[in-house]
Amino acid sequence: MISAARADVLRVVLDGLLDHGPTRHHLPDDPVGIVREYERSDDRELVALFAALLAYGRVSSIRSSLRALFGGLGPSPADSVRERAYLSDAWAPGFQHRWTRRDDVVGLMEAVRRMWAEEGSLGEALAERVRVERGFERGLSAWVRELRDRAASAQTRAPGRPTPRILRRSGPVEPSRGLRFLLADPAGPSACKRLRLFLRWMARPDDGIDLGVWEGLVDPAELIVPLDVHWARIGPRLGLARRRIPDGRMARELSENLRRIRPEDPLVYDFPVCHLGIAGGCPGTITVEHCLGCALSEGCASGRRRIASRRTSTRMQDPLNRTDGQRNQNAT
Repeated sequence: MISAARADVLRVVLDGLLDHGPTRHHLPDDPVGIVREYERSDDRELVALFAALLAYGRVSSIRSSLRALFGGLGPSPADSVRERAYLSDAWAPGFQHRWTRRDDVVGLMEAVRRMWAEEGSLGEALAERVRVERGFERGLSAWVRELRDRAASAQTRAPGRPTPRILRRSGPVEPSRGLRFLLADPAGPSACKRLRLFLRWMARPDDGIDLGVWEGLVDPAELIVPLDVHWARIGPRLGLARRRIPDGRMARELSENLRRIRPEDPLVYDFPVCHLGIAGGCPGTITVEHCLGCALSEGCASGRRRIASRRTSTRMQDPLNRTDGQRNQNAT
């Protein structure tokens, strides 16, 4: 864990990125931009779940898939889900987002509908699991397993029909590979990036990017970083993680150190850091030119070394900064 002094340094550096880095103007480059097109909290909860779970691949492909899913559900997708409009053969025919199939989506929509009917909202259901399990991560794991199992029990395909029919089946049903991919259990080794992204959107206050739908239900201080390639690269460079394997352990290490910086809101820096990486500001192979223009350079050991080396080299090349011995040697 980072020291208090190191946390103070990184707070200044990261606050600078927060103040002057990516803002809501970058929403077209982020799936949450589509979620913010809806005003009602139940619509946002529904669309955000699928926007996060389908957030793998190119942004343009993600946005296209979301349009295909929700364009046919009218101005209130939540109302359409309550009416089971997703069971119509005319809805999103042939949908596939990379390896996520239409029946995976239909099963999840039925699971959401049932959870809404029984508990009011996904956020209320999660808060109840956290209370019962006496811990956020244990409650989250129970919530994920229940949502996934409900989706699996609904995922029975009627013979000769392209649309899954919803059946109430007795006994447990093994979730499909597609459902296990979409909703990984956070109790396992996975970083669960897309699940963590959904939680950030829902639980953090509405700041023009995140949505604040679950304020009062889920404490933002409990959130874990949605670990992507950008955090996996930038986090260790800032000294926020020693682990180099991008898994659940690394995500928890990053989050623990971010809590040292912002105890009440550790993910406040997630959007600007990720979009710094998306914009190429901190690539895998960095040069001094990258570091000179980087808002994080003062907190980055690699950046400081490169900048110091450049300055030393520049001084050595300046005749006014050379020693008498160097000037005499050059003169001979």
